[in-house]
Amino acid sequence: MSSKDQCYKVFSNGLIISIGTLLALATLFKSIPDIYTYYSSHIHYIHVAILALTYFMWIWSWLTAAYGDPGYIKTDLQERGLLKQIQRGDIPKNLQHLKICSKCGLPMPKGSVHCDDCKTCVLRNDHHCGVIVNCVADRNFKAFVLGFFYAGLLSTVCGIYSIISCVITKENSDISIISLITGVYGLVIAVMMFCFTGIFLCTNFNETQKGQISLSDYVSSFGQHIYQYFIPLQRKSTKLAWPDVEWEFDEPLMLL
Repeated sequence: MSSKDQCYKVFSNGLIISIGTLLALATLFKSIPDIYTYYSSHIHYIHVAILALTYFMWIWSWLTAAYGDPGYIKTDLQERGLLKQIQRGDIPKNLQHLKICSKCGLPMPKGSVHCDDCKTCVLRNDHHCGVIVNCVADRNFKAFVLGFFYAGLLSTVCGIYSIISCVITKENSDISIISLITGVYGLVIAVMMFCFTGIFLCTNFNETQKGQISLSDYVSSFGQHIYQYFIPLQRKSTKLAWPDVEWEFDEPLMLL
């Protein structure tokens, strides 16, 4: 990636994170204190903790999707100890039926694409996202989905707290413009984020299903346990990365 592309990547992701951060800060320093002042509740810190947790999970997911390995074939083969062997022209028997990338010289399983922006082949590539400026593929797919999911969750939290703040301040004085804007903006963004997440998942599953992947296999690509579905860590490739390829140890490499 050129220095120009790197600068654009920092600018694009920085802008989005800045907007989300402003939304969270407005809620933290305006809306939540209004609620605390009115109710004088000892659970004030719980509200702050909820906001902080959703913000942290959003940042974690978003940065993982933007700057994490999306699923480079070169990296995957290197981790399997096959890269040097393949680069010598010795293709393993279980990969000989795959086409070879004319640019990378590496086997390309079904669903993989040579990304001209990333300048390498990527496993189970959905698309190269111009927002995060990175491919959305096998290893960062979950983080990408969670990035928008937690963006919706954060916006919901900010919106609800801000609307409550508006109701409270209306009873005592004038409605806070900051809380009103934060509330409306937060709830609108929340609806958009949740809708995008749902549509994106359904569309991706329909495309993946063409390769005769079951729903259970698709869901398991997000983790072996339910709690893993909500954590953006995915250091290894999933079973879906190499369809129609039998490995010596046919187990998902996706581990936390």
